[in-house]
Amino acid sequence: MPIPAGIKITEIEGKKPLAFEASFDFCDSTLGIVIYTDTLETASKMWYEQQKEDAEIPSKDWRQLFIEKLSEGIAPDGSYATLICSFVNDKADLTTVPAW
Repeated sequence: MPIPAGIKITEIEGKKPLAFEASFDFCDSTLGIVIYTDTLETASKMWYEQQKEDAEIPSKDWRQLFIEKLSEGIAPDGSYATLICSFVNDKADLTTVPAW
């Protein structure tokens, strides 16, 4: 995933940070962050990108949920899978998460 220009990455010698992104379609925006999966240390500030011109920033609660679900989806050894997929309509929802 491309990291937007201007996002500063904190380097830790011998470790490779990874970028993760979550789409919040109801806000027409995405959030992203770079972390070290083996320690869950952040390597960047969270960023926000609009999917259309009048998009809104996901609320603090949604940003916290993104970080919580991201942290839960990373195994103790730093490995990860597709973290969460959610399909929602007016009558039902389906959410899948990795099983470790």
